[in-house]
Amino acid sequence: MRRRGIDIAPSKIKAITEMPPPKTLKQLRSFQGRLAYIRRFIANLSGRCKPFSKLMYFDGASSIQPAVRPKIPQVRAGIGLIFISPEGGILRYSLSLLKSCTNNEAEYEALIAGLELAVNMEIQSLHIYDDSQLIINQVEGSFKTYKQGLLQYHQIVIELFEQIPDVKMEKVSRSVNGKTYSLAKLEKELADPD
Repeated sequence: MRRRGIDIAPSKIKAITEMPPPKTLKQLRSFQGRLAYIRRFIANLSGRCKPFSKLMYFDGASSIQPAVRPKIPQVRAGIGLIFISPEGGILRYSLSLLKSCTNNEAEYEALIAGLELAVNMEIQSLHIYDDSQLIINQVEGSFKTYKQGLLQYHQIVIELFEQIPDVKMEKVSRSVNGKTYSLAKLEKELADPD
């Protein structure tokens, strides 16, 4: 600190601007933690991020592909997220999942990652779109969640929903959600199961 305020080192700015985007869910969550830490030092950072997004599209993709040696099936999974700001700005995320999961679990992982981003940016109003009727109906309570593996995801989503005052979910067709699906599928195909 100096008399005229905080000096910003050019090397720090360069490091931030050249920082590679997160490629995995673990890296994304690490980035979110850093953003939360920085928020304490930058006045009104959350106020500046608030208009970031009102719309979120999400999708997950998973498939079993045989490994070359030995012929044991390898599950690959990826998620895609698209945030659209009120001004029309678009942020796209394509992340691979490090653990094997079903397609429904990948859908939940995508929803959770998107909600965590929204919570960290203190977004107060969010309209969420996906093409999975099952996930939307389970979250809204129209369908009961019976599968033990999905119950944990469902509970996390409900807890995250409680942190955003105005959240709406809507089912859209695969064609409307196609770009998000493409991001998830791309990351699934590029995922390294090892």
